[in-house]
Amino acid sequence: MSTTDDPRQTEATGGPATVEFRGEKFTVPTEYADYPIGFIEAVSDDAPAAIQLRELLGPEQWAKVREICTTGRDLNDLTRAVSEVRGLDAGNSEASSA
Repeated sequence: MSTTDDPRQTEATGGPATVEFRGEKFTVPTEYADYPIGFIEAVSDDAPAAIQLRELLGPEQWAKVREICTTGRDLNDLTRAVSEVRGLDAGNSEASSA
């Protein structure tokens, strides 16, 4: 796993971030205003991390995930990588809309 964006730099620019995981690149928004509504709903509903990730990535990128992640451990590793590049960790919560 590697991240191709520095979370501090991404936060400063407000643009999307890119995560490289097992040879595939995934682009994720880093600003609340750019999150897909399905992701916002999944977070609000406290859906499992896999559902949140699916909604964040969208259908095309999720198809890639299904090809390269064959276990829950794989999915956890990708979720962790996405959280890192978005500037989140286990101790941080999602951004507020306020």
